[in-house]
Amino acid sequence: MFDIPELDSMVCSKLELGTMAKCAQVNKTWNRVLAPFVWRTIPKDTKYSAWRELCRFALEDLLQERQHTQQEQSPRTRRSTRTTKGASETSEAPKNTEPPPSPLAKNGHLVHQVQCAAKLLAGLERVLAMHMLSESAEHSKLTAQDLVRHFLRRCPNALMVFEMTNEHFDAPQKYRLALEILPRVDTLVITASYDSRKAVPVARLKQILTTTSDHLESLMINTPSFRSCIGATDRAMPSAKSSEPMMTSRPKKLKLRALVKSDSYAWLWRACGQVQELEVEILPNKVYAELVNAVQHSMPSLDTVTFSNCVRRDNYEVNDHQIASLVAAGTKGWKAVHCGTAARVGVQAVDAVLQHALTLEEFSVAKVQGSPRLARILQSSPKLRVFKAMDTTGIGSGSVPKVPAADLIDWNQEAKALRRWRCRARLETLAVRITDFPLRVRQPQGGVQAGDQHFVEVQQRVFQRLGQFKNLKVLQLGHSVDTNLEQLSCARLTLEHGLDKLRGLKKLEELHIDNMDHRVTQKEEVQWMVKHWPTLRKVIGLHRKSNACKWFKKHHPEIQQRPSN
Repeated sequence: MFDIPELDSMVCSKLELGTMAKCAQVNKTWNRVLAPFVWRTIPKDTKYSAWRELCRFALEDLLQERQHTQQEQSPRTRRSTRTTKGASETSEAPKNTEPPPSPLAKNGHLVHQVQCAAKLLAGLERVLAMHMLSESAEHSKLTAQDLVRHFLRRCPNALMVFEMTNEHFDAPQKYRLALEILPRVDTLVITASYDSRKAVPVARLKQILTTTSDHLESLMINTPSFRSCIGATDRAMPSAKSSEPMMTSRPKKLKLRALVKSDSYAWLWRACGQVQELEVEILPNKVYAELVNAVQHSMPSLDTVTFSNCVRRDNYEVNDHQIASLVAAGTKGWKAVHCGTAARVGVQAVDAVLQHALTLEEFSVAKVQGSPRLARILQSSPKLRVFKAMDTTGIGSGSVPKVPAADLIDWNQEAKALRRWRCRARLETLAVRITDFPLRVRQPQGGVQAGDQHFVEVQQRVFQRLGQFKNLKVLQLGHSVDTNLEQLSCARLTLEHGLDKLRGLKKLEELHIDNMDHRVTQKEEVQWMVKHWPTLRKVIGLHRKSNACKWFKKHHPEIQQRPSN
């Protein structure tokens, strides 16, 4: 194990941090292998005692380093060194009594990620305050900045996730500490109170952006407004020029949340001109229009947009026209367009996405407006890998994404064959709710008319279309959420209805048929699946008491299941 790094990584990824720390204490060999995994990430959910111990390591290491420096620089030490050198001719030199290096000095270079920098700052500040109250610190002139800088020096490879709140903006000391770590931050979140009196000054945010470095990957603005005036608290802060920020960082991700009031955010768009991924939520019309203009003129690298799932306002939605206007403003060509539950996709939005069909790789939608014919995106996108038209929330009747069976089949009546779709060789994930299957004609006695072949024919053509996606790994036809809404008009998924048309899906790994009125109850269908889908590892939605579910449990327990009732 200890000579195979890939195996070490696989084993350690399954262990909890506390377990790895205990294993690292077994012997030197175990410590050599496990220490990089123990120290690599400092998680945000670490217990308070562990954070306190880490901060204590930093303080002890700094005190030890200062003491050693003072001893080397003192005249008495130099005289003692000369005396020891002369006496060495007649006696042995004194043994080295230098204490062993602290855990931080020994392992700090292994730290690559600090997931909660705010907790780290608070811990370092707290442990220093407790030290300054002791008698031994009477002549010590340590500051919180000294301790933070020492930690950063001991962990030269550490990058941080930092959320700045009013706690940092309102206190000068905390704000100065925040400025110390900003050059090491790769994920920065600006969160301020909804109270306009506590809004973040524009000048201070500009200073924050200029303090960051090229390590910054993601920037999230979660504040309703900024204020341009400078109050008494702001005058106590370090100088924050209000001029255009000269950023050395180029964040690749920008998330806008709750922006409401401002004369203009032009300075923000210019500062984030290299953004590649954009996520938006809760933007009023004025700010949204300004953002659309920025996407068109100030963000030439933008290729991914997400309309967030999280909704903080009642009845807040991004409508079809707004989605279409932002998508149409993209100049590079979209690789991914994700529309969460806060966005209703209609015909205009789909038409705008189709303008970028040649570059589109991922598309998802949770809510729709009207019948936008989503299958057109599948038909026209040669690079499409992920297509999800599925409401995974289980709420919102009338707005659930649907793909009619006729649209999915796309039958060419003249050629008597399916039309060729451009994504058939690239698609890896398909999540759709297929609807509008024809109803079977029933006899008064409850049976089905023998001459009704149209129902079976439509099912077979649907499976024929699905079977063309040779690279498909995930096929989701049902809602994998806790809901009482069962999809009645759906694919039956039996050999009689054309399941064997899917024999070409040799790479299929997951099948989701939850909350569907399917007919996979006997073992024949699941035996066929195991035989023709050799990479299958997950099946969601088999009926709990069916023979199919029992056969899977008995003969293939390695295939993960989540049966439905």
